[in-house]
Amino acid sequence: MLSNILKANENMNQITPIIYGTIGYSSGIEFISYVKVYEELPDVSSIYEGIYPQIKKQPALLYALVSALVEYFNGSDTHKEHLFAFSETLPTEFGVMLIKDVIIKDESIAIHSAFDKWLAKYGEYII
Repeated sequence: MLSNILKANENMNQITPIIYGTIGYSSGIEFISYVKVYEELPDVSSIYEGIYPQIKKQPALLYALVSALVEYFNGSDTHKEHLFAFSETLPTEFGVMLIKDVIIKDESIAIHSAFDKWLAKYGEYII
């Protein structure tokens, strides 16, 4: 039902009371926050092509970006190279989280040539 309402109204700020009434106040707040973060998310595929955008240092945005990068990761050498390079542009805790989460998805990243250098620099942050 909410999807039909959103398709008919592009300006979410005008229909927030309808959103709250449809899915509840707490869920409505979470949904609106999610949509705002999603709108600021850069194109993940371009990061894996070597285009590294400036990212706002907002935790919600960084968590969403890390999750999207992990999900999009395909295990290719190109993806591995750009993943390590882009992780360096993130705040340390998010760069470490990114690599740790990708290791869970694909252990072969640990044998990539950039991993040893990354581990020497960030190994102390791994719990």
